[in-house]
Amino acid sequence: MLQPYHGTIRNIACLYAHSGLTEDDGNRIYEIAAAVIAPDRPEETFASPIRYGKTTERDRHASGISREVLRTAPPLADVTAFLSSLLRETDLVVTLTPREPIEPLLVGFGNPRVVDLRFAAEFFLPQADSAALKPLWEFLHGKPRDKFSFTAQEAVALSLDLVRLICGSVLNAAEFPPAAALRFHLGQSGTLFGNLFLHLNRNFQDYFGGLFDPSAGAEMAEWKGFLEKSPPPAPLTDREASRKKIPIARIGDLYRGLSAKTKGYALRPSQIAYAGHVASALNDRAVLTIEAGTGTGKTQGYLIPVLEFLRRNPDARVAVSTYTKNLQEQIVRREIPLTLSLNRAYRKIPTALLKGKSNYLCAEKLDQLYDDALSGGRLLTWLYFVNRIFHFREVDGDTVGERVRFLLNDGLFFRRLQHEISARSGCNRRHIRCPAQVVAAEAQNARLIITNHHKLALLDRDEILEGLFENCVIDEANHFEQAVRGAFGIEIGSRVMADAIAYLESILRRLTPTPGNFAAKGIAAALTAIGEFREETAGFSSALAAVRGAAAPGEAMVLPAEHPAFRDGHLKSHLGVLRKRLKEIAGDLSFIKDPETCKNLGIRTRTVDRLKTALRDLQENAETLKTIGEKVIAPGHVTAGVLYVRHWTISVRAVEVADILRDHLYGGRECIIFTSATLRQGESFDGFRRAAGMPPEPRPEVSSGPEPGARCSSVSPVVGNGDTMRHRVSISHDEVSPPSAGEIGVPAGAEETTPDVQPKSKEFRFEAIPSPFDPAAAEIAVPPEAVSGAFDCKEAWLSRVAELLPGLIRRNRGRTLVLFASYGDLEAISTRVADEIRADGYPLLLQQSGVPTASLCDEFRAIRESVLFGVDTFWYGVDFPGETLTQVIITRLPFPHPQDPLQIARRNLLPREEYWRRYRYETAIKLRQGIGRLIRSEADRGRVVILDARYRRHKGKGVPA
Repeated sequence: MLQPYHGTIRNIACLYAHSGLTEDDGNRIYEIAAAVIAPDRPEETFASPIRYGKTTERDRHASGISREVLRTAPPLADVTAFLSSLLRETDLVVTLTPREPIEPLLVGFGNPRVVDLRFAAEFFLPQADSAALKPLWEFLHGKPRDKFSFTAQEAVALSLDLVRLICGSVLNAAEFPPAAALRFHLGQSGTLFGNLFLHLNRNFQDYFGGLFDPSAGAEMAEWKGFLEKSPPPAPLTDREASRKKIPIARIGDLYRGLSAKTKGYALRPSQIAYAGHVASALNDRAVLTIEAGTGTGKTQGYLIPVLEFLRRNPDARVAVSTYTKNLQEQIVRREIPLTLSLNRAYRKIPTALLKGKSNYLCAEKLDQLYDDALSGGRLLTWLYFVNRIFHFREVDGDTVGERVRFLLNDGLFFRRLQHEISARSGCNRRHIRCPAQVVAAEAQNARLIITNHHKLALLDRDEILEGLFENCVIDEANHFEQAVRGAFGIEIGSRVMADAIAYLESILRRLTPTPGNFAAKGIAAALTAIGEFREETAGFSSALAAVRGAAAPGEAMVLPAEHPAFRDGHLKSHLGVLRKRLKEIAGDLSFIKDPETCKNLGIRTRTVDRLKTALRDLQENAETLKTIGEKVIAPGHVTAGVLYVRHWTISVRAVEVADILRDHLYGGRECIIFTSATLRQGESFDGFRRAAGMPPEPRPEVSSGPEPGARCSSVSPVVGNGDTMRHRVSISHDEVSPPSAGEIGVPAGAEETTPDVQPKSKEFRFEAIPSPFDPAAAEIAVPPEAVSGAFDCKEAWLSRVAELLPGLIRRNRGRTLVLFASYGDLEAISTRVADEIRADGYPLLLQQSGVPTASLCDEFRAIRESVLFGVDTFWYGVDFPGETLTQVIITRLPFPHPQDPLQIARRNLLPREEYWRRYRYETAIKLRQGIGRLIRSEADRGRVVILDARYRRHKGKGVPA
């Protein structure tokens, strides 16, 4: 597919085959369909089941074919013979089926050239969520598909729809102007892949009919002209002398209005109560921590007060941050449009989605990397990233499609190109057509931005956005500490350094300088230093192996400041040697900065630019190694390393982020709102308070209700619609905080204002709104046979879980999410029970490391009897309402691994009592998240089964009962 093709293209076969997991008499295929298209002749089709006796329930749900049909189906040989007659004049085969299962068929048809349509979907349609059948169908048709299964014939029809869309729309400059550039470079690639899609585009009417020619219009090499430009900065508004408050008494009216306008939107008292607290915090410049149980509707609960606040205060700005990309997209695509429908004035408030720079690709750098000599797979690699830039609003630049990575990743070229074009560094404001600069300019002009925790934590380091967003809402706040730790951490990997050096070496060895001159000496010295660096890198790998001991490759480990395996016994010394070698290489190649020397050496301008980029990378890596070396011995930091088979990474992160938050969050902002469904351990916010660097909790004074002028240290339980549990504290306890507008009852329509004077201290408020769902809807049970999941009991625990799990799934008739604490646990248990679960007739879905989970979630939702084994990402952020999930099984309490570098560092740094307090808090929060997967709507019912006997003794100690 990526090689040249000089044959004719006329008869094209589209093939799809369903195949099972295991062979039956040498065969895995149980259904096949084909269609042959050719110019000016009717489409020929064929479909047949194939005799196969080892289908599973998952196969049945995928294809819709019963075991009875397969028992009486013709054997593979008969089907192949008939199919061969249909395909005998075929020039090419296109298919959505992975090649491996259909390889025997292709051999029988004369081994025709094959084009992978999953690769084509990722290449041309990066904005599609997945190349799996159901999401691909939904993308092409623009609507949900009720049925999950596809017959092979339906999959062939989908394949042809995909080809039709690519050739008739994506490569049609009238519909998608950048098609002019895509077509030009596809032709330059000289590949079968490019030839096929250009052929079908130019002969579209002959193959598919239609009135218009999608290949009309000139093709062109220039592509940047199709990109958006950064908007000019909007004029800054003068800061008003007073702030207009949101009348708390009118909050309910806003939600009643939304309920009246929006079909299916239910008015929820708990949401109104939640919104009142958010509005009050915005009015009073408070720091609000508010837990909202599942079903409260917290997203609209804060968006409506935020937009009302912005409407009343034209100079104000708000940033909303989330932990997961899914929630960001939900807010931008669904929630904000719903909120804007409430009030025409809200639509005038500019909003923007802002991701971190590493999520974008630099168009200028990608353009500089184009070379007329590029062809084949390398030119397609370059063009793939061009197309991702065209779709930067729908896709993340730092992700790559699974089939694209498999087929185009030839090693150094692909990785180096992807690294060099990242907007993380070297992309500046002069690059007005680069996505990172476009979205930064839009954010600069926006008054409401949606971003991620990592970007929010570093927002004040952004030269454009520093100081603009003085109010923020931090959703999924239970993950904020982890995100901040990562944002302010430092990391370096040997592969990035090795790739830069390999690229430099590949160029240097092709140069022929005059012997004895400055360049020749520099090249010789650099090649020597490169060899020495590789020796040092290998030596450092050996040292990491000695530190790691018996741990498995890929497991994180604490790197001690001192160890006999390190150079001179010190990690800092060993990193210093690596740094020295990098500096030597960069110094030896300083002649690359001289244009005349490069010209004499015959180095082209584009290559000079790439060499400079590689040298800049080495210099940055050298400084990173220096910083890590200094922090290794700095108190309050943990150094971790991961040793893989061929490379390693090392990182340094703060053990506690409380000081970072005090410096970078609380001091420079007016109002901060932390919110999540899981922030408390038991009834206490103390764990979150400590992690987030907030002042100590005062001793509560219980009263029947708030009183005007009450001191901030008062604690009041408030009973009513949306019952809340309230705590307030001010950093400066000698001050009295004014009562909120809601507490004194602001009259409807009132425009209360307050002087724009920054308070001497921040008021910290804590509110908890319980879920409106019936607590009795979920039962939590621990089987009497369950044993401890402690690490020193692992074998006994594995055996007992494997013994209990199939029976629990049978009794619940599938419909089960099984949560594991690690991939190791998942793999160990699935090896023992997978065959039994499948034999019982329940489709078993297994999460795989590094594989996106969207298709797995779709399949679980669609197949009611299915069973899903998942790890970390399935403990939070996924919804399976209804009958598809009526049982959550938690195999082991999610205690942090005792050998996790952060836990080791905390044990060494924190007092014993504080360490265990944090350890139990994190466990309780994750356990609550896992339990929370079960009840996602008012109609949901079911049970949570915990297969770890330790739950019994921890129940009631901040752990849900």
